[in-house]
Amino acid sequence: MLAQGATIKQICKSCKVSPHTVSIVRSREQETLKDSKKHLRALIGTATHLAVESLITKLQDDEIPSGVLPIATGILIDKHRQYEGEPTQTIEVKKSLSLDEIRAELANLKNEKVIEAEVTDVES
Repeated sequence: MLAQGATIKQICKSCKVSPHTVSIVRSREQETLKDSKKHLRALIGTATHLAVESLITKLQDDEIPSGVLPIATGILIDKHRQYEGEPTQTIEVKKSLSLDEIRAELANLKNEKVIEAEVTDVES
């Protein structure tokens, strides 16, 4: 059941065992679960490949309603970016300054004290 993706709570209820028992089995069977997840990823990859090919065929044959096309396209773009390791969202923060803020900063610069210092090179 763990390999099939059932939650601990579901397994406890279905098999009438404690969460501790399920945790022990999960720890003991880690390699089996890893192999199962690896196989599941491969199956999902195949299903995804077939679904994309089917979508392309339906697009070519004009079988997709126009209202569905933007949603399907957005999902495909998002998933492609995720697959490529790119961010799926970009948040841009813009800060703009008012003319009064710029004038105040310029006034502060004019009022700064000049400190005279002698500079010498230091050998490493």
